[in-house]
Amino acid sequence: MRKYLKFAILPFLILCLCSSMAYAKIKYVTVEKNGTGETAKAAIHDALGQALGQVNGMKMSTKERAALSSVRVETDVLGEKGVEEINSEEFQQEVKTATKGVIKNYEVLSLGKDPYDEGMINVVLRATIAKFQVSKQVKRNRIAVLPFRVEKNGGSVQAVFSKNLNQGLVSYLTQTRKFAVLDRDFEKESNGEQDFLKGDNVPVEEMARLGNRLGTDFIVVGQINKVVAKKWYKEMKSTGKKFPMSRYGGAFTYRVIDVATGQIMFSQLYDGIRTSEGGLPDMRRVAKKDAEMVGRKIVQGIFPLVVVSVSGKSVYLGQGGETVKKGQKYNLIQYGKRMFDPYTKESLGREEIKVGVVQVADVQDKTSRAKILKCSLDLNKVFTPNTFIVRPIKGSSGKVRAVQKVKKVEKAVEQSLDKLEKESEDDW
Repeated sequence: MRKYLKFAILPFLILCLCSSMAYAKIKYVTVEKNGTGETAKAAIHDALGQALGQVNGMKMSTKERAALSSVRVETDVLGEKGVEEINSEEFQQEVKTATKGVIKNYEVLSLGKDPYDEGMINVVLRATIAKFQVSKQVKRNRIAVLPFRVEKNGGSVQAVFSKNLNQGLVSYLTQTRKFAVLDRDFEKESNGEQDFLKGDNVPVEEMARLGNRLGTDFIVVGQINKVVAKKWYKEMKSTGKKFPMSRYGGAFTYRVIDVATGQIMFSQLYDGIRTSEGGLPDMRRVAKKDAEMVGRKIVQGIFPLVVVSVSGKSVYLGQGGETVKKGQKYNLIQYGKRMFDPYTKESLGREEIKVGVVQVADVQDKTSRAKILKCSLDLNKVFTPNTFIVRPIKGSSGKVRAVQKVKKVEKAVEQSLDKLEKESEDDW
């Protein structure tokens, strides 16, 4: 019997938990507003519309004003008697129903003639409005990656490369947890969901989500100049043996623009076209690698990788996920004095003093741990927050290892050819 009760109660508990989670992001805000109009109805609609606009934005206010027009306000009495009629339970319920619960309740504090405009009615009311509480992440710098432009005659290769470059860059910037990354690829689907929230069958307070569409602080834009994906065979004259060769990659420019001012914060011309032995690689992976490079440049330019803690012979970095690779080496940098341009007086940042080298040993979702390989300071004694950063060591990346691998293959091929030529001479 007890076992039966346990299983019978379990769905109910899950339902309660889900319900509380569904409404966990809805909070109520109480505001006081004045409204004016030729009638009491118009004045109250004006005040409620202003309250909605203050809490959930003017787009929300415009929609709800239309809904409020269906609410009847029949009082012609001003003063305390008129206030009593308008605060009635019947009228409150009409307002709540018309706004689908976004206006939870209200209280008219005063109703009378406007002292500044003869013939107009003035109302002061206090309204409690449902507001969607956005996550803490939206307080980060907001960034959006716009589709890179392609040449008109670029063909499908450029289009596919551009699409994968965009998706890879969005993924990388999201992984860094330094930005609130806004979607610009699936706006049609997002708008469809917004339209769904306006439907009659949507739960009451879900309407509060509508006023929270975010604008962006930065946009990443770019132009694909060239994409190459060719393969051929190289024939050795001495033996007639053929070896596969490939030339692939993309050349593009990109910029990070401050939306408010139009200022270019960062810009680069990147040429990732290379030639190597072997077959043609998957161009989607090539685009993803290029996206990681671009993302790393953007993040390092705006948010250097910060040392957040020191413990023994390890330092902890304030970034993890796919953006930090195990085995990667970094220069350990200590911030020095602030520097200023002598002509413009603008800040040039702070001195960066190299004090050691660290190597990533462990990567978590939000942080990573690096071993101290060498350091001229006792970090356990001198460390304070926001005084140490790390920057990648040129030559420790996967790109350099790939070049070394190609050279190794080339050397092996040359040795094989020499051996074949020698055997051919012996046969003679």
